Amino acid sequence: MANGLPEDWSRALAATGVLEAADAKSLELLGAALREVEVPAGQALIRQGETGDSMYVIVEGQLRVSVLDDDGNEIELPPVGPGDMVGEIALVLGGTRGTTITAQTPSRVLELGRETCMTIAERHPQLIKPLTDHLRVRLRRSRLAGLLDNIFGVLEPDSLRTLEDNLEWVHLESGQELFGEGDEAGGAYIVIIGTVRVVVSEPDGSERVLNDVGAGEWVGEMALLADGRRAATVYALRDTELVSISREAFEKLVLTDPEAMLHTAQLLVRRLRGMVDPEAKTCASGRGIALVPIHPGVDIEPFAAQLEAALGRHGSVARLTSAGVDAIFDRPGLSHHSHDEPVQLRLGPWLTQQEDEHDHLIYQADRSWTGWSERAIRHASRIVFVAEASGDAALGSNEQRVVERFARGRSPKLSLVLLQPRGRTTFPGTKRWLAPRGHVDQHHHLRHGEAHDVERVARILTGRAITLVLGGGGSRGYAHVGVLRAFEELGIPVDAVAGASIGAIVAGSHALGLPHVELLRVLRPVFDNLIDPTLPLVSLASGKNAMDGCARVVGDLDIEDLRIPYFAISTNLTRSTEVVHRRGPLAFAARASGSLPGVFPPVPWTGGDLLVDGGVINNVPIDRMAELYPGAIVAVDVMPDVDLVAGDELPMSLSGWEVARRMITPRRSKVPMPNIISILMRSANAASHAAHRAQATAQRASLMLKPEVSHWNMLDFKAAPVIAEQGYQASHDQIRRWWEHNRDELLGRRPQA
Repeated sequence: MANGLPEDWSRALAATGVLEAADAKSLELLGAALREVEVPAGQALIRQGETGDSMYVIVEGQLRVSVLDDDGNEIELPPVGPGDMVGEIALVLGGTRGTTITAQTPSRVLELGRETCMTIAERHPQLIKPLTDHLRVRLRRSRLAGLLDNIFGVLEPDSLRTLEDNLEWVHLESGQELFGEGDEAGGAYIVIIGTVRVVVSEPDGSERVLNDVGAGEWVGEMALLADGRRAATVYALRDTELVSISREAFEKLVLTDPEAMLHTAQLLVRRLRGMVDPEAKTCASGRGIALVPIHPGVDIEPFAAQLEAALGRHGSVARLTSAGVDAIFDRPGLSHHSHDEPVQLRLGPWLTQQEDEHDHLIYQADRSWTGWSERAIRHASRIVFVAEASGDAALGSNEQRVVERFARGRSPKLSLVLLQPRGRTTFPGTKRWLAPRGHVDQHHHLRHGEAHDVERVARILTGRAITLVLGGGGSRGYAHVGVLRAFEELGIPVDAVAGASIGAIVAGSHALGLPHVELLRVLRPVFDNLIDPTLPLVSLASGKNAMDGCARVVGDLDIEDLRIPYFAISTNLTRSTEVVHRRGPLAFAARASGSLPGVFPPVPWTGGDLLVDGGVINNVPIDRMAELYPGAIVAVDVMPDVDLVAGDELPMSLSGWEVARRMITPRRSKVPMPNIISILMRSANAASHAAHRAQATAQRASLMLKPEVSHWNMLDFKAAPVIAEQGYQASHDQIRRWWEHNRDELLGRRPQA
């Protein structure tokens, strides 16, 4: 006997590393837990396809290992002998055996059952740690091998082993940076588990998201082809495992297996195509959403169940709770253990399996902060705080834990869901919730019992939002009302809306919850008296009527109080930059976005800057909508490509007195020149027009509408009903065809009855 165990048992167990940290009491427990099994020559120890509930350590003999491929062909793998472990993956993960192992000679093995193994892991984790480490290596290599096949094609065994030997594993915690923009590029990475985000810096100091990269995809792959510095920053959206490959290792692989280069090149072409063609982009595989009550008093169970049903329209979904996980494994408290404890031997791989098998995964955090709550935010690519809007707006205890968790690094996208009373269309006072929450990227109002609200949030969270972008164009913007009428009649939901100039005003009115018939009623008094002439030293109009009219429509509501997300575009005249209004007084945003240079005075802003019409810099802000609310964008452009055409005999100089004289003399022909306001409005939009035409194409918008309303003067506001009707007639059939073609994809499949 050695260490209280038979000598041959000790030799076999020593080879596994189990005895390294074992004390006398642990050895006694282990000896009692193991059962010796004799396997005659020719008898199978385990069979492929059978349920596995035990693992084995071989004490004596040689055993043959084989596997049947999809075509039924038997493939022989290297044999196993004394000191080898077999069956441990099926033991831990459950499911069926992946191989058949048959005794070639009379053999003896030590059997350890699942229940006994889990008990030892809980009570004597040091005994199971070698098994944990061994299994993690096996699982890593198994998952890696499958992903490498997808990236490089089926490699020869020698090439695969050489490649694996040259790969280095990298673990990133949620929010941790992999490399930064401008860093020296030393190699490429393959995501094995999790998701990373690729961002680039903007001139204003913000970051623009280029892509989210999930399991089985390259990141930083251009370093394999050329020297240089990183063109973007990459960080983990959730706990992520990657492998790095140097250029030297890649070049060796290509020399020994040229097919790998072809396969890799095809992947790179698809990636590059996705960068220039938004339609070619795919969602990253990391779709985990963590739901976190801001404090223990918030019951998120009803919302979680509704969100699960809404996500179920867009693919398979699983909602994971601590109680549910404990029940699945029949281990109370299992979900709360640290991820690096041996008792987690089954849970970690199982969670990875859930992510592989489902399109969407909801991690529902506990009401009080627990180990499961910590695990939920580490595994999620997006975190959603949930609060009752009528409650205390101060940061809650659970919310503070999340903020502290990411204080030193980047966080996943953080959203806030405010549960609201049923029947409301606006929600005044939202700024009290957002003021202390600079960490929140988006917020959503969700009325109790309103299924459509939950479905809207589900589409936004998964990058499937149905959004509307309305362009500027003076009175021609009344065509937007006709488009909204078509949307209402066809039952098309709008998940977010935005605009510039008059498009911003119509969009904001829609976000208030006004139907199209109400839009005409409330907007006509504003635009019929829009121009209040003044001494034209700064502008032709004082702008007071415009501001008062906006205030009469929206009152003192803030943008964040609106039923659906909204933003408006204005131009910072002081700095020649674009301003995106997502918060603050709605009337101010509408007034600033419609402040046509020369027609209205600029609007003063923070720091002494001046704001003018958003159409000057981005008349149809499709690009901004795509960044903020990815999905299916319907854009409406009422600004014609050709406008304000002059007459054939127009002189090179023109007296205003002559124009006025002809206007008041019935028998004299009018001068074929547009009026000063039309010229100023067209000039203001000309700067953005060329850029707009390049970026606002069908590649950026799911549907681009250009209703033919160019025959209307941009100041024909009194023709509102007629222009709205023409906008409806010009766009209804287009919208109907688009909706019929895309409805099922956008709304998702209906749950089976």
